[in-house]
Amino acid sequence: LELLVDHVRDLAHTEGSYVVLVDGTQGTVRAAAAPGPPSAGTRLDLTGSPVLEAIRTRRTLLTDSLEGIPDAAGTDGRAVVLPLSATSGASGALIVTRAARSDAWDDEDVTRLESMADLVTVALEFATQQRKKRLLDVLADRDRIAQDLHDNVIQRLFATGMSLQRTLVP
Repeated sequence: LELLVDHVRDLAHTEGSYVVLVDGTQGTVRAAAAPGPPSAGTRLDLTGSPVLEAIRTRRTLLTDSLEGIPDAAGTDGRAVVLPLSATSGASGALIVTRAARSDAWDDEDVTRLESMADLVTVALEFATQQRKKRLLDVLADRDRIAQDLHDNVIQRLFATGMSLQRTLVP
């Protein structure tokens, strides 16, 4: 994901790009490519932020102000907030920022960024599926170990019972 947001920043000639996963009105930066904050793992309060609006409406949001953009408030610039909605239930946004002196976003830029947002969504889905697969592997191993222990205990109890029967028979 870090590599992907780095490529987004380089290919789109932007100041910064961030992937923010949202839970209610709170967000967590999953990946960041920018000269300053926020960094990956940073928790953000997104109350009143255009990020929540873009996610709620599932529409790309273009803005000529960085007001309400996490850790960019008070600076001049432009931003595109691209909603990410994965089938795994994760929701978030790819946020791309430019300096105020740069050109406005044109339709081709937005289309390219939407394509990149789709790649980010696929990367998040893949990571979720990999985590689920690893969890299933761990649970299968635990189940196998439990079954082996169970079988071993049953065998020992049976052997103990046979030994006790031998001592009782004259």
